[in-house]
Amino acid sequence: MVLTHSNCGAVKAAIEGGEAKGHLSSITSIIRKALDEVKTKSGDLLDNTIRANATLTSEKLKMSEPILIELVNDGKLKVVSAYYHLSSGKVEVLS
Repeated sequence: MVLTHSNCGAVKAAIEGGEAKGHLSSITSIIRKALDEVKTKSGDLLDNTIRANATLTSEKLKMSEPILIELVNDGKLKVVSAYYHLSSGKVEVLS
């Protein structure tokens, strides 16, 4: 499970651009791909990017060679993305 969460600081940093502090710089470049996919989408940019990033990450994991893709294709592994709502503690499965 690729688990993201509401109000994610790393996603906020990617949206704000510029130099990310500390270890965030290693992941903001990845998050920018999700941001590019949702820029023109209606709704909250932060929330849309958080969700898209989790989905893109799970899709990338499903295709990871040589081990994960074989397990997914053989039905031995399921990779899903989910969204953790910090305010309620609930987890919403995205894919």
